[in-house]
Amino acid sequence: MFLFLQFLISLFLAIMYINAPREMNVPYLVQVLLADAMTFALLYICKVYSLRNFFRISAIFILVYGIVHFQAYLDFCLGNIPISHWFIWRDNSVVCKSAAISGLGLSAFAIGNYIILKKKKIPVLSKYDGSYLSSEVVSLLFYAVIFLVYLITTDKSYFIGGAGHGRVGPNGYVQNLLDGCVIICFCQSFWNNAHKNRRSIKKYFGGFNKVFLGLTSLYFILVLSSGDRSQMVAIILLFISGYIYTTGKNLSFIYILFLFVLIAPTLSLIGKIRGFERGETSVIAKISDYSLGKDDFGIEQYPSIMPSTSNYASIVRGLHLTVSYTDSNGYWYGRMTFNEATALVPFLNRLLGHIVHRDELESMVSAPFVTYLSQGTNVRYGEGTTCLVSLWLDGGILGVIVGMFLAGVFFGICDNIFENPNYFSPLVYIIVFTVIAGVVVIPRSSFGLLAKSIISTVLLFLIIKMIPAKNERLRIR
Repeated sequence: MFLFLQFLISLFLAIMYINAPREMNVPYLVQVLLADAMTFALLYICKVYSLRNFFRISAIFILVYGIVHFQAYLDFCLGNIPISHWFIWRDNSVVCKSAAISGLGLSAFAIGNYIILKKKKIPVLSKYDGSYLSSEVVSLLFYAVIFLVYLITTDKSYFIGGAGHGRVGPNGYVQNLLDGCVIICFCQSFWNNAHKNRRSIKKYFGGFNKVFLGLTSLYFILVLSSGDRSQMVAIILLFISGYIYTTGKNLSFIYILFLFVLIAPTLSLIGKIRGFERGETSVIAKISDYSLGKDDFGIEQYPSIMPSTSNYASIVRGLHLTVSYTDSNGYWYGRMTFNEATALVPFLNRLLGHIVHRDELESMVSAPFVTYLSQGTNVRYGEGTTCLVSLWLDGGILGVIVGMFLAGVFFGICDNIFENPNYFSPLVYIIVFTVIAGVVVIPRSSFGLLAKSIISTVLLFLIIKMIPAKNERLRIR
């Protein structure tokens, strides 16, 4: 029943995509949004997701995806955002088309997700066999050393509200390794002790290695002061998911919504004022601008149906810019994917650009590409991107449908592994926890960034486990 109804919704959205008007049209957008709402509703009516157990990787992804790709259109239909709001729309002729693209992406994800979650297909991998034994002490040593390198190589302006403006080590590779260390040490400490403490939150946290908690707390404070919301949310999600896995408790939709309403305004405020140390802008001036209804760059804010997530919702402008670009310049047919793949190796992307004499634009990955389209070489702030940008740029509507379908399959597999406590492979769980840590970020970044996080974390784990240790071992219940 779900697949049949979802196919009809997809067919309707495909027709809407083909007939998308080149002017912003409220009735058209309302029809697209209603089709998207039906997709969300079907996922719960057909019990793919449960309102009583909302903490699923797929459910959280779809929630954030909906905010990023649909909230601005809903605000426009409600009269909150004027048609003249250039900062979000950028090119009014592609807005309706972009809404249909987002709807087809959601529908493809839902179909792929349903196929895995309803069939409960778990990949056939070997059980834990002892071959992944690794010293927690060695991992913590790596964590401490990389954390020290991170402190030394990071522009100090980053730690005073400069996220997105200060340099985070050499092209961010140090921070990628640091994030990988957080996940690896979390998994090891969790499986050594923390998962045994099922009675209370206090005992759950008490089961973690104290050195790990100390380093992670310091890291959390630093990213909080920098305004880097991605790392903050990643750390929070790691500990919440570990607690859910340990206790077997379900977090209902109402509880998740309560946490969201509690945390979202804080994250939004951080996003608004985090750039106050840039140039001659002081923190007092930044807070003053915010109180007067302006954002970091003097751009007027707008009323929203969900003000706490309006900052996230405005990122859909990246999709508008990309669709407008392809209308004039055509698709890249895999070049963006190639750039994101070569970006996995430090400096390889830049080196290849010099060898084959590619221009700066052709060497960029998703987020810098969108920023370049908007601001050229005179960059004042990061525009942000969405998970559809690289899919659309490389393959058009077919790229979006296939890419989002595969994403739905992959996230469904991760959900099944996480929800099966009797199945365990340390390497597989490190991958799953890496996905959990990044699930909120992926809709407003790219799948290439997720792949980069997974590969760097896995490689780091494999390197660590090659170092012999006699005493401390990773023991699984």
